[in-house]
Amino acid sequence: MLSADMTMAQILLIGALIMTAFVSGKIFRKIGLGETAGQVVGGILIGPSFLKFIDYLLNRFEDGLPFFGKADASMVQLHENALSSLLFYLPVYMGVVLFTITEECHADRIKELGKQSLITSITHTLITFFLVFGGLYYFADLPAFVAAILAAVASSSSPASVLISMTHRQVEGRMKTIWAQSTTIDTITELILFVIILIVFSAQTQFAEPDFKGFVRFAGVTLAIGVGTFFLIKSAVQNRLICDEFSEKTSNKKLVDLLSSDSIPTVTVLFIVWAAVCMNVGTAMVFKVPFTIAIIVTGLLVSNYHSQYIFDSLKVPDLMRFSHLFFFALIGSRFDFAIFSDFSNLKLIGIYIVLRTIGKLFGTWLACLIIDREKRLQKFLPYLFLPNMGATGISLLVMGTYVSKSLTDSIAAIIPAMLLFEVAGASLVNQVLKKWKKIISDERTEKIEKGEAPVPVESVELISFEKILQDRIIVDIDVRSKEDAMKMMCAELLKHGNISELQNILSLVLEREKLCSTGMGDEVALPHCRTSDVDYPMVVCAFVKEGDSIEWDSPDGQGVRFIFLLVSPTNDPNMHIEAMKTITTRILQPGFLKDLYESAKSDESDETTS
Repeated sequence: MLSADMTMAQILLIGALIMTAFVSGKIFRKIGLGETAGQVVGGILIGPSFLKFIDYLLNRFEDGLPFFGKADASMVQLHENALSSLLFYLPVYMGVVLFTITEECHADRIKELGKQSLITSITHTLITFFLVFGGLYYFADLPAFVAAILAAVASSSSPASVLISMTHRQVEGRMKTIWAQSTTIDTITELILFVIILIVFSAQTQFAEPDFKGFVRFAGVTLAIGVGTFFLIKSAVQNRLICDEFSEKTSNKKLVDLLSSDSIPTVTVLFIVWAAVCMNVGTAMVFKVPFTIAIIVTGLLVSNYHSQYIFDSLKVPDLMRFSHLFFFALIGSRFDFAIFSDFSNLKLIGIYIVLRTIGKLFGTWLACLIIDREKRLQKFLPYLFLPNMGATGISLLVMGTYVSKSLTDSIAAIIPAMLLFEVAGASLVNQVLKKWKKIISDERTEKIEKGEAPVPVESVELISFEKILQDRIIVDIDVRSKEDAMKMMCAELLKHGNISELQNILSLVLEREKLCSTGMGDEVALPHCRTSDVDYPMVVCAFVKEGDSIEWDSPDGQGVRFIFLLVSPTNDPNMHIEAMKTITTRILQPGFLKDLYESAKSDESDETTS
């Protein structure tokens, strides 16, 4: 094939994929089926089946189309070769998604929900694996090795469409944490399944017999890549690289320093993470180790030893929309309707779809029955594991090298089933999260009507200190550490605000504090975080009793007596910045802290007297 033909095919393919997937995604979103599902369908429309039809027309009317002349290669061949050259993007994108969901694997969240997540993952993974394996082996008459590989593929779940929908609807809290942790464990479990399969069926593969030395090398290289990527991200994301993005918004140097180590998404961080993930995936492939584990290692280290804002930069819809669209369009373009012309393929697809659906829904429901005392997750969580184009499926698509023709043909046959799960699963996920968000929203509305939560205000321009503080002031607190102080203040938010889960908001505040002290000097601290639990900035003010102070690692070395805890919504970073500017402006006014303390003390005395 001429390189010019290849270049033209790539240009046409990318343009057609982007346009068709974009339009199809918009249509699906408008009718409520989910934008990602529409993007997959858009990719299918520019797949091999469509191009076979174009080939037919070109051959049929060749004399009437002199402009095209006699093609050196068919459109389908050009499509396949051009598509193969673009497949490098799939593992990179999946690496970014896996990195993002490890945000929920912070040690504090694992302590709180790790057991539930482990039960969820192991239950639905093993039930799905054995159901699909049994069905393919006994009813589709596949060899045991092929059935086991396909069952391992079936046990995987795609986090991409779920993460996009969660980000769009700003879903936070217990369900998101269990889903994200379970998906991370799923990825590790799938690798273990593959290793076991390769050992059991070693005679049918071209892989070397595993030994202890090989395992140590395998694990050591994987860990080294993961740890190396973590230090690359940590060293690249320094204040001096991103402070310019905030210095234009405020001239307050103390505030700029806080924001530069904050949970504010920035384009700089986005570029750094994408570059680091590309290097991680590429290095893992060079050394023939699983990039998924290397990425998870990096994510776990960032989650526990760096900052939440690294992950926030990967959730901004306007910055990530093209990445999402291109991924789903590419996997959709692998679909070929010719698979349905063979009855044995239809039988295989039917068994795979039915048994995987039962395994995922029943397995997750059973886990929820065990872990969920309120029985709240049973109606929603199982559907989040239906999308199927996970890391395992992507790895098989990209590698393209299988040990037998039977396995190669079987993998090709179930690609339509995986895409069907991606389309139908994404649509179901969209509806499920929409209902979940409505329940949360109704609960907040009920709290507002009862006077237990403030009425949200939407305009950033209307932010004032009085609006965000209201009556949330605690005077003369007697605590010995900043952790205790922040726990007390988070409890105040839970009592007089929209916060639904104390541990979730406390974890966010403490994670931010570990990155860099929020002590501003002059006995003032401004701990803060961003969460979708609130619709408008909320502040709690606490005064340490006179004569005492709390060690806060402030730049001037003084202890802290005046603490302002700020919680802002995730969907509007500018609102967070404006709220911090409002607070710091007031703090710098002479006599403000003294007047605020005396006013709060007087109000407390009046309440005690009455």
